[in-house]
Amino acid sequence: MNRLFKSIITLLLIAGMVVAVVFIYKQIQQNNSRSMTTATGNKFYCPMHPTYVSDREGDCPICQMKLVPIEEDKTEHQPADSSQQSDRTTVRISPERQYLIGVKKEKTKNMQITKEIKTFGMVDYIEPNIHNVNLKFSGWVEVADC
Repeated sequence: MNRLFKSIITLLLIAGMVVAVVFIYKQIQQNNSRSMTTATGNKFYCPMHPTYVSDREGDCPICQMKLVPIEEDKTEHQPADSSQQSDRTTVRISPERQYLIGVKKEKTKNMQITKEIKTFGMVDYIEPNIHNVNLKFSGWVEVADC
């Protein structure tokens, strides 16, 4: 009887572990399918912290502002070198917002830039150019060429 009881408990434990593994496997599959749909869907960013990007709608964990969806650019961009992408991020501003904040674009020109700065200063002597003249006889020096 004791041996039968141990074998039943062992079978129940094995069945419970199989059910747990199947349940965990199903949960992992559901999470992967959700992440695949969000990866192809919209991404969201914080307007105050453009470096924070999330795949879910919600609030920014830094400033608690509502996250804004990232609009896909229809223009083609050439891929940059991976060495240039180390610590830079791309910030896109819509034309309407550019107009509101006063962004102006102009072609570059080759021109000379000058600026006059008025300031004050003190004129001091240069110590290596100071010479001591010692005479072996009484008198004075009218001109010293050093």
